[in-house]
Amino acid sequence: MRQKYNFIPNEIVGILTVLDKSDKKMNDSRALYRVKCNECGYEYELPMRDIHKIIKKCHHVRADGETYINNYVKWYSARLRKIYDDMCQRCYNLRDKTYRWYGAKGIRVCQSWLDNPELFQTWALKNGYADNLTINRKDEDKDYCPENCEWITAKNNAKYKSTTYILEVDGEEHTGREWSDVLKLGTNTINTYLRKYDEEIVKQFIRERKKNLNAYRKSKQTWLDVYGISDPDENIEV
Repeated sequence: MRQKYNFIPNEIVGILTVLDKSDKKMNDSRALYRVKCNECGYEYELPMRDIHKIIKKCHHVRADGETYINNYVKWYSARLRKIYDDMCQRCYNLRDKTYRWYGAKGIRVCQSWLDNPELFQTWALKNGYADNLTINRKDEDKDYCPENCEWITAKNNAKYKSTTYILEVDGEEHTGREWSDVLKLGTNTINTYLRKYDEEIVKQFIRERKKNLNAYRKSKQTWLDVYGISDPDENIEV
């Protein structure tokens, strides 16, 4: 039997205060109520039964007083909702590990998507969203908004992240992992070499490897040994 809850203005339930009844309703015609988190001031809307679930800990976005409004939305999938939430977290949550690459650089989510997540979902479904694709900003210096976003594969998305290093050799550009694929090497070979050796040595190795993809290493050999490439730093006496 469904439990019935009464609306009491300004009632405190867990960490929430029930403010008033919303003009909006859920898809099944249930009423929505506007609530406020007593810990951070975050306001959003919930059906009454969800308000009365045990709520003990604040989990909302907090960043210098800025919050995003995540009104109740019937999401197409849990994955699409997570993409939306992660997008907001990296732009506004100072504690998010990727904030320095987004929010700290002034990257924001457009106001229409912040105010109404359903508009984001509508845009996503009309503009090519699929479960194997990720959201990408065409211009990494601009915000998340309809005109600057697209759906691409995770592999291609890596090319556009400010944290991903692109290595150019004779006009050909790839990430470290992509170069490893091109050269038929282990996934992390090029990235490991970029950390260990000077970039020009890595480029020289790539050029030589492209000429002969069938060469192989003998016991205790490095790939530099195979192609006769020496590291000047190894010959410096200390």
